[in-house]
Amino acid sequence: FAGTKEIEGHDLFTYDNEFLDDGRMMLRTVDYYFPATVTDLTVNFTQPECDQTPDFTPTVTTNLPDGQIYLDPDRISWSDVAGWGMTESDTFEAGHTYVVEAYFDSNYELTEYPADSTGAFTGTLNLDGMTLISAEVSNGNSLYIVAYKEIPLTFLSDETTTFTQGNAPDLLTIRCNGSIGDFDHLEVNGQKQEDDTYELTEGSTIVTFDKSYLNTLQPGTYDVTFVYNVEEIVIIPGNPAAKASKASTSAVTAPAPLASYRSKAVQKTATVRIIVNAQTAPQKPATGVGDISFVYITFLVSCMGLALLLKEKIQLNK
Repeated sequence: FAGTKEIEGHDLFTYDNEFLDDGRMMLRTVDYYFPATVTDLTVNFTQPECDQTPDFTPTVTTNLPDGQIYLDPDRISWSDVAGWGMTESDTFEAGHTYVVEAYFDSNYELTEYPADSTGAFTGTLNLDGMTLISAEVSNGNSLYIVAYKEIPLTFLSDETTTFTQGNAPDLLTIRCNGSIGDFDHLEVNGQKQEDDTYELTEGSTIVTFDKSYLNTLQPGTYDVTFVYNVEEIVIIPGNPAAKASKASTSAVTAPAPLASYRSKAVQKTATVRIIVNAQTAPQKPATGVGDISFVYITFLVSCMGLALLLKEKIQLNK
């Protein structure tokens, strides 16, 4: 006997049977599936951070039972937006944008498209901090996603330094997480600084001012800007109305038609502040009424003393 049966909670399943000598039936094979498509997909990559390595084994969950969607680590790739591929031992650099590409296969249909067609994933796709570029479905149950993340420039030292004019610290060290290989120049209040006004060292980018330079600064506020040469991402929509999602932590819907991207050379900056306070002027002696009275009284006492001396001298001469 071969046929189909219906069971609660599942769609149709098929089975083949074989009768034993005593009339009992032995079940040989069973195939079944849930009457649903993948409508919700969450992919959690370890978020790219400066000096960390890329994640090639993200966790994947869907609205269907566990194990019904497959992700092969060999089909995940990370690269700098400029096109430099990354291995498991490479690390992310601040100021750079990184792109991840991943292929998934599912036991169930990912869209309403026919099995031989291609189109955008129409369900909800949550990338948990990554920004989606495109999510393409092919053959009904294969998914190809492209997403990106920019590593921001930040400072690893105090972002504000304050001192009094003429009383600067012996050294002022400012450290930014940007790569020294990307560093172009330093600006103070928008003016490019000569190399001899500061010392530049690696780790990631360290700028050091000495006391002699700092003591030349007049009272005021000084914005110190690190300028880097990097590549940023440019999203190319599938049509003029289509935009790549800008959501970063909430669920997003893939744009349709599919978007793409390219890189663009830019300069990115990070700024800290130096505040130079004016010296406090020394206090002058007070010149109030009380001081005048003191001087007057002192003068009178002196006169009285002189008068007594003269009187005594006159008496002695008599």
